[in-house]
Amino acid sequence: MSRGSFNLAVSGMLIQQDNMSVIGNNIANSRTTGFKSNKMMFMEEFVTHSGQYINGTHNQYGNGVKSSGVVSDWGAGPIEGTNTASNLAIAGDGFFPVAYQNTIYYTRAGDFALVGNPNYNAADPNSPAYVFMRPNGAILLGGQTVDTATRQITGMSINSYVGFDAAPSSYEVNPGGLVSAIGANVIGSSKYIGTQRFNNPDSLQKIEGGMYKPTSLTSYGSGGLGAESPSQPGQNGAGTLMQGSLEQSNVDLVTEFTNMIITQRAFQANSKTITTSDEMLQTVMNIKR
Repeated sequence: MSRGSFNLAVSGMLIQQDNMSVIGNNIANSRTTGFKSNKMMFMEEFVTHSGQYINGTHNQYGNGVKSSGVVSDWGAGPIEGTNTASNLAIAGDGFFPVAYQNTIYYTRAGDFALVGNPNYNAADPNSPAYVFMRPNGAILLGGQTVDTATRQITGMSINSYVGFDAAPSSYEVNPGGLVSAIGANVIGSSKYIGTQRFNNPDSLQKIEGGMYKPTSLTSYGSGGLGAESPSQPGQNGAGTLMQGSLEQSNVDLVTEFTNMIITQRAFQANSKTITTSDEMLQTVMNIKR
């Protein structure tokens, strides 16, 4: 069997197996809140050049295929009403900033619940007794004011939880991110919920629970205040907030099943390359006999 054709076909089979994993993960998360579907990108392996003819034509051939990365479809998923006041959705571009394991992460999933603050400090006037928490323990962050020039939220930090000094009888988060309540006070350092935009979201590192971590290649949507200064919802291209709603996964099952069939056929075609190459080599060997 030709070693070249064997290696080419193996590279194709392996990459299609990886592609099937991406498709399978999309299907598995077709009902996951805020999930963004992924797509594997392909690129040709190193090309071998073995000369050039007098007319300028090159004698060159590829050495298989490899992945050039997995990108996300950042298009919005459908927004569904839940009638749960603590649930939030972003209608448009942007991410919620959250505190998780002493680090600021970003997420599209707004499946928050109003719960007692596990880090409550009664001696700290900026420590809320009740906060907005996701099922994985990530706590929603906010800021104190809106900068009039940049329309970004100021005063956000790892400890600036959005919350109240007591259990409110009712509360509201308006489309512009302002938090208000009846029967409780909004803690002074977290009056506004911001939406953080990124110019290069595909550079975000995925973390468990639908969260993302900026990397050295991540470019923040600018407004002049620095990285951890999200925009006021509805400003600087950031989406507005919808209370009592959740953004669902943007996975299109019809597309995923179509991609699954195409991937399966590509895998079979690569495996056929191996058997055909083997048959050709056997024919050559039989001629020698």
